[in-house]
Amino acid sequence: GYSGTSVFEDWVRLSFNFLCSLPIIAVGCFDQDVPYKKVLDQPSLYRCGREGLDLNYSKMIFTMISAVTHSLILLFVTMMAFPGMELLGAGDYYTFGTAVYSCLILDMSYR
Repeated sequence: GYSGTSVFEDWVRLSFNFLCSLPIIAVGCFDQDVPYKKVLDQPSLYRCGREGLDLNYSKMIFTMISAVTHSLILLFVTMMAFPGMELLGAGDYYTFGTAVYSCLILDMSYR
């Protein structure tokens, strides 16, 4: 049957936000603004922001569908990697959860 046991250990759940924020912080540290003269020469650099090309409903819906698809692929691929976890003694819920968590962090860093 099913239980309310978490697949992840407590320290794993606590470290998710920290590990997912590291790539964002790295980009923020090394990102540079476009020089003022170049902005005046090429105003098309800010076209996406002016016309709302990055933040609209179709992009949001696509991103949500992509997130659900990624999570299902991640879950089923990891389940196939541990086919006889209980029968063969290949691990427990925490082993499975750590594998899912590792793939999840890689996926979130890629996205």
